[in-house]
Amino acid sequence: ISARRDRAGYRLRKFVGRHRLGVAATVLGACALFAALGMALWQAREKTREAANAQQVTRFLTGLFEGADPAQAHGKVLSAQDLLDQGAQRLRADSRIAPDVRARLLQTVATTYMSLGLYDRALPLAQQALALRRNDPARVDAAVAESLDELGRLYRLKADYAQAEPLLRSALAMRRDLLPADDPAIIESLDHLAALDRAKGHFNDADVLLAQAVRSARRRFGNEAVETARYLDDYAANLDDMGKRNDAVSLYRQALSIRERKLDADDPEVATSLLNLGTHLDESGNYADALPLLKRALAIREKIYGAQHPLVAFAQIGLASVYEDEDRLDEAEKLAQTALAICRDGLPPDHPKIGEALNLLAMVRMLRRDFAGAVPLAQQVLSLF
Repeated sequence: ISARRDRAGYRLRKFVGRHRLGVAATVLGACALFAALGMALWQAREKTREAANAQQVTRFLTGLFEGADPAQAHGKVLSAQDLLDQGAQRLRADSRIAPDVRARLLQTVATTYMSLGLYDRALPLAQQALALRRNDPARVDAAVAESLDELGRLYRLKADYAQAEPLLRSALAMRRDLLPADDPAIIESLDHLAALDRAKGHFNDADVLLAQAVRSARRRFGNEAVETARYLDDYAANLDDMGKRNDAVSLYRQALSIRERKLDADDPEVATSLLNLGTHLDESGNYADALPLLKRALAIREKIYGAQHPLVAFAQIGLASVYEDEDRLDEAEKLAQTALAICRDGLPPDHPKIGEALNLLAMVRMLRRDFAGAVPLAQQVLSLF
């Protein structure tokens, strides 16, 4: 009989055979340890990366606000737009900013320009943010979707619907692949795409999207939430466009009630509800109830945005329409002319709101029987469509 040579492998197999449970537990423990170490290493790298990103953001903001120092500004009081202009310039010049941080900051500055109604200044920054996020080797699809949605919204505000549509649809599709059905980003995308459909006159398509947005918002935020009120208001506006006026006014009042209970009296969302409900009442012939709502909406927007913002012009058009309906033609003309100047200064020449202001001025001239003055204005309106 020949004995098996006493090798290390033979001894190991023999040991494992006698202590199967103990060895299995040890192996599992070792695997768990290696996994924990791997996770700890990944987390450490992420924390290091986040710290570096935070440092870059802090350095950028510090430099930006140092520019507001009177000594550096040479005594000039800088506006929000001045600071944004400086920020955009710094983002172009500072090569130390990592691409993902640069994209985040570009997106933030672009979105703020949009809030100020400075759409032409926002556009190149939003385009750069999207390009950086798409080309980032460590690409984050949620960030790409954000940039797609914001750029699409910007094109829609500029009435460039052909550019807006593929961006908004891509953003919605990407978010649906990444996120739960009731995620706020998906609800936002539904609303933005519906706004585009409304602007194009596709009210039935918008109705489907807005109904989904409202259902999801109610599940996510609750029936009485400010977030839900936002989508109720947009849904009501589309129902108005579809001729479902009774349904629309009910939702307008519900949205306004929520906003007035939950927000400050001069919140911009309150102004939006006041403008939408006031416009509805004006179109229904209820001028006495419409007038105070539209006056208040305009006052809030002027206080928040200043005199030259497109959203102020939109409220002026709404109020001028009531004045025209009440035969207060001097007041209607003055407001419509002011609104037209603001829109022409800040919006593309073929924007629908320019057409609305021109049409209102043409109507005022016709009511005065100034047909010679009305005809060229009406011709300008027709040239926009």
